[in-house]
Amino acid sequence: MSKALYGATRLAGVLAVMVLLHLQGTRASGLTISGLQSTGSATAAGAAEAPVQVRQSVQQADTFKSCLTSIPGSPLVRLPGSPDYRTYGNGLRIIRWQSPAAVVYAEDAAQVQAAVLCATKFRVQPIPRAGGNSFEALSSGNGALVIDLTKMSAVDVAVPQMTATVQGGTRIGNVYVAIAKAGYQHGMNLTCLGGVWPQVGFGGLMAAGGYSSMSRKYGVLADHILAAKVVDARGRLLQADEHNNPDLFFAVRGGGGGTYGIVVEATVKVIEVPVVTVAHIGHRGLTHAVDILDRFQRWGPQAPPELTFTYNLVRAGSDIKLYYLGHQQQLKKLVDESGLASYPGAVYRSIECSSLGSRGWLAGSGWAPLVCRDHNMAVPQTVYPNSPLLKDREASKYRSAVFKQLIPIKGLQEIVDLLKAPEKYWKLFQFKTYGGAFDEISPSFDSFPHRKGTIMHCEFGTSFGYQRAANEINSVQASDIWAYFRQAEAVMDEYGSGGRYNGYVCLDDKPE
Repeated sequence: MSKALYGATRLAGVLAVMVLLHLQGTRASGLTISGLQSTGSATAAGAAEAPVQVRQSVQQADTFKSCLTSIPGSPLVRLPGSPDYRTYGNGLRIIRWQSPAAVVYAEDAAQVQAAVLCATKFRVQPIPRAGGNSFEALSSGNGALVIDLTKMSAVDVAVPQMTATVQGGTRIGNVYVAIAKAGYQHGMNLTCLGGVWPQVGFGGLMAAGGYSSMSRKYGVLADHILAAKVVDARGRLLQADEHNNPDLFFAVRGGGGGTYGIVVEATVKVIEVPVVTVAHIGHRGLTHAVDILDRFQRWGPQAPPELTFTYNLVRAGSDIKLYYLGHQQQLKKLVDESGLASYPGAVYRSIECSSLGSRGWLAGSGWAPLVCRDHNMAVPQTVYPNSPLLKDREASKYRSAVFKQLIPIKGLQEIVDLLKAPEKYWKLFQFKTYGGAFDEISPSFDSFPHRKGTIMHCEFGTSFGYQRAANEINSVQASDIWAYFRQAEAVMDEYGSGGRYNGYVCLDDKPE
């Protein structure tokens, strides 16, 4: 059976027995619970009904508001008309503002179950929010119930077992910090697979796959999930692992957006990384950009798996970030072999770090001072008025493209020409290579689809600015930005395979 057909068959089996829930990043933004039914085929050994007290409180509620405010444990509930409601009702990405019917801040799995039961009873769409980083603002929705998970942020590290049990709303930077601290107590340099930006939620990364700075060596985050606890649309808490609800377990690991339930907890493998070298290759300007990018796409997938790296191409030039599981001198030899730093004016710098410090540097600019940044991984969990997280609230438009064949020189030139155009707004093409572990992991292992034969994927996009939605800026400027984005889409579609990286869902909006 082909990889694509196998994945479709497994996911179809899940869809046949689960009511679809709209999670961060899904394309199913128009789906509601009304009209859909669950057949309840989850295995009895792997399913638990909501606690009696929860079911009673929902049954006794005669309005949607009273249902939410009577949830046992009294989680924070925000309703339209309350102060700063737009702040609470939206995530960190605001291509459009959403106006949900309510926001509930669940503190445990039972409260998530209660919120889902309230939504089903009163026919309101439930939308879980882990990190709130969906570029299409899908971590909220007009008229929906936002179930915010950011107060569910416990990380329990079991060093002897080399596992960590992580609640679904934990921001990945805080996961790294908790695992690193547990490792230090045992004299070990520990981490897990994840992502790049520390503010992204664990649940969202797991659903997308989770390409990170060690992926060419170890695969994606989804490949390292050992078990998950998932709330379905009937309010049941399902155990998902190899033995309980295996199709659900397959789907929630990289299946995209997580339309199969709300992951409230997952157990992930912990790995030991003795030393990490981070490095930066910088090229000012675009004079050699076509040649450098061509060299990158040819050499990168064949590089040793200990090296994972990202090529950021912007108007100012090229910024290649390298993350190497080894020492500086070994990486320098590889860079010399690649020729990526051989062009006139190239800047190469490197430093050895702990795994935690290396992740902190990679989350910043490659042109920033080259220091290990152990301190900037911990991030605030919950967004609230005046939260430091709000400084990054941005109206961004991003999409992805997957490549199974090399981009010809003509295509590379078209990409560079888009950056050379005179319009002065943010433009980014970010390429990440595959090979290594991606060639070794079976396509049937989980639902992350990009395995052997994939050369790289590209995340490309633009920005309409901060603290305002796309339709709130000057209409002429907005029209120019949309036109550029459509041009970029056309170029990437011409040379890409048609596949997408699930963490960058794009609804293909047209200017209104």
